[in-house]
Amino acid sequence: MDTVPDGNGCFTIDSVADHLEHEDDVVRAAAARALGHAAPQADNRTIDAVSSRLDHADWSVRRTAVKTFSHVADKSSQNAILAIMRRLEHPDWRTREAAVEALPRVVEIGNCSAVNAVCTCLEDKNILVRNKAVQAIGHLVTKGDPQA
Repeated sequence: MDTVPDGNGCFTIDSVADHLEHEDDVVRAAAARALGHAAPQADNRTIDAVSSRLDHADWSVRRTAVKTFSHVADKSSQNAILAIMRRLEHPDWRTREAAVEALPRVVEIGNCSAVNAVCTCLEDKNILVRNKAVQAIGHLVTKGDPQA
């Protein structure tokens, strides 16, 4: 189990990540910040812990996972990009919606793979996924971009 020093001892990434599912949104937000401050940037175990929350049944947990990517992954974290992109084809529309929203947080503007993946979501059977895809494209391309 990965541990990270906290100044007074150690905590495990998994134990902090478990709090991303806490019923209180303040606790979830604190867990996201703690992971961002203490876990190594783009750490595989942290990315796995956060991305698995994109599949959670509770909307607020999925939303926290989306926001947490900004804390734990940089714009070139291939492990985060792949973990999110795999979920764009998930059978549950709620997971696909969360993945579409999370992707712009971990890719550079103009990333062709991300733009193409999100463009496929424009044809999703669920209107909420399609709506998030339109919003995501606005974050993935620049004005005048021929991919847009």
